[in-house]
Amino acid sequence: MLKKFHTHLSRGEDWYSIYKKEIKLATNIPIINKLLYQELANACEKHEGILTYAEYLMIDQFGKHGYYATGKFHGKTDVEKRWAGALAQYCKNNKYETLIEFGCGTGELGVSVAKAYKKQANRVLKWIGVEIDTKMHTKIRENFKLHKLEDTILGITTTIDELPDMHNPLIVFPYSLDNIPPHVFFNTQENNSHPNSLLGVQIKNGMLTEVIIPAEILKKKGIQLENGFFTQNNYTFDLSLWKLRKGQRAYIATDAFKTLYHYAKTFGGKSPIIIIDEFRKEPIVNAENLGTPKSLYEKNLITYDRSRYYRESGAHNLYYPLYKGSLLKFLHTIGFKSIEYEIEQKKAAQLQNKPWLPIGKNYTTLAFFANNFTARDSKKLLIPFPMQKLY
Repeated sequence: MLKKFHTHLSRGEDWYSIYKKEIKLATNIPIINKLLYQELANACEKHEGILTYAEYLMIDQFGKHGYYATGKFHGKTDVEKRWAGALAQYCKNNKYETLIEFGCGTGELGVSVAKAYKKQANRVLKWIGVEIDTKMHTKIRENFKLHKLEDTILGITTTIDELPDMHNPLIVFPYSLDNIPPHVFFNTQENNSHPNSLLGVQIKNGMLTEVIIPAEILKKKGIQLENGFFTQNNYTFDLSLWKLRKGQRAYIATDAFKTLYHYAKTFGGKSPIIIIDEFRKEPIVNAENLGTPKSLYEKNLITYDRSRYYRESGAHNLYYPLYKGSLLKFLHTIGFKSIEYEIEQKKAAQLQNKPWLPIGKNYTTLAFFANNFTARDSKKLLIPFPMQKLY
């Protein structure tokens, strides 16, 4: 109850500061986890004295003393219960013999799909898992071995660049894109405008403090942000349509969009991409921070109370749902001609010719099926601004 109260209070404070066009930054926050603090401080020293918010989150979640190394709950979903038979049926009907799973965790979905496919088709479905957390790789193999499905594994990699060239694979993103940390963009101008600044954190003298990263530091990090165009790692993202008030934050997971584009260019012309995830609805009024992360094991509480979450760094399993409309438009702009989406529980039932009865009104988890990809020669990836239209 107290946490919810502070969450609502922090949200109200954000509304007020955005309305007043004030840049509100967290300062002098002590981190309870001292081992994680030291890990962050060491990383800060090695990265020009400032971490981008995304760099901070990678250590907070995946560092030696971060959440996944110390937490008991690792964001497991029950997706395999709904989608094992559905994906097996889809592969069988459309003659897909290889499944690539991005963000496969310990392989529960892969095991379940392989078992269902073998039962339905009486043959082996080849499976490749992409999992950034290398500590999971051994657990994945153990999981498949436990179910006598070792012959199913075609490979386990950490990135798409390690995947072999193959014909006609099915690519699935099951509750994985929302684990990719976002950057935090700001507009520091008086007028509503595209982002012109990036948030960073300094960790020193026992404290964490938010800062606006100076342009010269961004340059040293290989980052450029000019006129609404954000460039990093040879990718440029067009954020010019994002109209922010002064001091308004926009949490944008550019790496999630880059990942989708990379997979689409590599495999999209041969097969569809399936995305199963939680999504946000676009706001009707642009009056608060956009894309703020959620804390999974605090009943999906939105992390408005930034000071508390910084103080409790490494103690929360954070995730970052994308905006439904932004993803839909992005998939169109990069070259997918046919895109459909549905409530994921309903879609899984439909693929298996099973009845489905809704038990609620506000479903936030959806399944996207993107087909018929033709790569468009664009040097800039447009990420659409997430605002609802009233007509």
